[in-house]
Amino acid sequence: MAASAHFRRACIIDLQAGLFGYTVAFTGSTLSAMISATDLCPTDDLCARGAFVASVAPLAAMVASLGAGRATDLVGRRRYLLLVSAIWAVGYATIAAATSFAGLVAGRAITGVAMGATSVGVPVYVTELSPPDLRGPLGGLFNVFISTGILLVFALGVRGADGGWWRVMAALGCAPALLAGACIAGGLVPESPRWLAAQGRTDEARAVAAALYGDAKASTKLVDDAVAVAPGGAREGSFRSRAVVAGVGVLVGALAMAAGVIQAFGRRPLLLASALGARGALAAMGAASANGAGLLAILAADCFIAAVTLGLSTLSWVYASEVFPDAIRGRAMGSATILFWGITFCFIESFDVVSGLITIPGVLFIFSGLCFASAAFVFFFVVETRHKSLNEVQALFVGEEGDPLLA
Repeated sequence: MAASAHFRRACIIDLQAGLFGYTVAFTGSTLSAMISATDLCPTDDLCARGAFVASVAPLAAMVASLGAGRATDLVGRRRYLLLVSAIWAVGYATIAAATSFAGLVAGRAITGVAMGATSVGVPVYVTELSPPDLRGPLGGLFNVFISTGILLVFALGVRGADGGWWRVMAALGCAPALLAGACIAGGLVPESPRWLAAQGRTDEARAVAAALYGDAKASTKLVDDAVAVAPGGAREGSFRSRAVVAGVGVLVGALAMAAGVIQAFGRRPLLLASALGARGALAAMGAASANGAGLLAILAADCFIAAVTLGLSTLSWVYASEVFPDAIRGRAMGSATILFWGITFCFIESFDVVSGLITIPGVLFIFSGLCFASAAFVFFFVVETRHKSLNEVQALFVGEEGDPLLA
């Protein structure tokens, strides 16, 4: 099948990733207006209840991740994504109609659940349906759409969010969810052949694979490979394997937006360069901030975004979803996502307190050290997966006796 068809399908699914970014940035543009409209705080300034409206989404995402991986394994990728589309629509409709603190918290919590579910389901689905030579670029679209969602919030918020405009912005959040749901329900998004094969539904898997790839030989090989690993390919104990360690570790390194050079350079070099570049940029930002050099701090921040975009953000979800074995891919992505959202929530809630204790430059220097640790992790644990089928990727983490290699 033409690459354009795979691209269109990935874009449909990644509408949910766009909502992910939209949700991350939403309160940055609208929180003050929501506080004024619903009397969240005694004054128009941010208070504890207002801050909770902002931070409840990543908290809900972390909680949702507890069951997201098992859900996508149990009900199938397609039905799971259809359900997540409905959750997105309900969440933003709730925010648009909210008139109280409880209503805003409920809406943000629902969108947070959808955010956590999207973090697991979309990378898994795109990974399983993408040909090896397109898996990197198509997987990278996840972060492209996240960035697009963030930029859309900023663009809509330029006029200000007062006068009920924040409700319009919330209502607009329903549109991508409804569009994605309609496309999935309308048959534009098929079930994953690998998931069907894992359920023993090989005839269906062959039919879907043939429709996806338009090549009988390639589709037959895909299903045969999936069937070969499905029965005993990954035991529960393989959560201790190098594959899971590498997948979780890279996912925790995710911080920002997207890039488009994955397939040209490979995963490992980009991750290594990204972590080292981010480390240098954060150190420069900390030094500039400590010395009051505002312009240099801004330039260093731009370099940091560029470095993270080069690899860490774009490749985190791609790499994690590649290395996890078929039988546990959904649950393993769920476990990694729990850690991701838990750390995100902790950073949001603790940043002001920590920066007050050790100053903002101090926080930046700590983050710089974490980036260096990430680079060391990539150097010692991450293996290259470029141009390899999912079966070949999984074989990289299997020892001579067929057992997963332990860390």
